[in-house]
Amino acid sequence: MFLNGVRPGMRILIVDDVVDTGGTLVAVAEAVRESGGTVEEIITAYSLPEDLSELSARAGAPIKSLLSIGLDGTKPFIR
Repeated sequence: MFLNGVRPGMRILIVDDVVDTGGTLVAVAEAVRESGGTVEEIITAYSLPEDLSELSARAGAPIKSLLSIGLDGTKPFIR
């Protein structure tokens, strides 16, 4: 993964549109740390997982979601 402009000591806010499994968020957070930056927080427009605590631990930063969406069979609902 290529990060443009992340330098050691920088404090980073990651913004993503959708969180499902969180694999991309974790990879980006790891890349930021490998570049010497610190991920302060992750914000997402909406998330599918009900509990983001495990994903937050894997990413190493708190995650805030503006909207949490669940599925009841095939019908989406807002938590």
